[in-house]
Amino acid sequence: ALLKTAPVAASIQLPGQQQLIAALEQYFTSQDKTALLQTLSEQMGVNIGSLNLQDAKAIGTIIDQMLASGAYTGVTAAFDINSATIKNNKNPESQAVILQGLAQAYAGEQRYPQALAAYEQAAKITRNKPQLAAANTAALTGMAQVYRAGQDFTRAAATLEEIKSNSEKAGNDATLALAHNELGKIAFDSGNYDAAIGHFKQAAEYYEYVANRAAVAAATNAAGAMLTVKGSYAEAQNQYKQAKSLAGTPITEEERVN
Repeated sequence: ALLKTAPVAASIQLPGQQQLIAALEQYFTSQDKTALLQTLSEQMGVNIGSLNLQDAKAIGTIIDQMLASGAYTGVTAAFDINSATIKNNKNPESQAVILQGLAQAYAGEQRYPQALAAYEQAAKITRNKPQLAAANTAALTGMAQVYRAGQDFTRAAATLEEIKSNSEKAGNDATLALAHNELGKIAFDSGNYDAAIGHFKQAAEYYEYVANRAAVAAATNAAGAMLTVKGSYAEAQNQYKQAKSLAGTPITEEERVN
């Protein structure tokens, strides 16, 4: 059960890792957060219990550290979405940071319904707030990923279309690229290879606008893979050549001749 709930925490070696595992085991048995939060606080170098929940930056930093160390259960214990402290938090940005962290932690624990609920709540409180557009995009992307994991491709696509629409209105090429790239994955999963090719090519175009060379290469390579599946080998080879060039991989003499 421990390995399933905190797979990364059980596989990496950090200072005090044995104490963390012991604290997790105790928490699973007793559901008493005290020892778990104390151990996590010692590892992170900050008193998690005394964090100012209105400080989005501080909250985001500690949650990122906990997620990176695989302490998913620590996140869900420390930032219980149903606690009075969290509910009384009046800062939308901080609320969104906590909800996003909770959603990622729930997903890490493979608790997808809870992850979806947290993402949905984060999307709701950040919707139509230009200053929280990035948080809204992150929440919607998380929702789409959970839907995709559950093979609910219709809802996944609809959620990504919301990102696409918001990005077009805001003129945000980076998030337009993200939306098309994720829509390409959904189209591929659905067996709609033509749509997937279109989305990956558009993703590459928007990534080029924001000078993200690595992402252009990845999206171009993905388009090539879709063309290969379709049997369009000549066009696929052209996409692969472009991807290799963008990625800085030398093109072979055979490819140059062909």
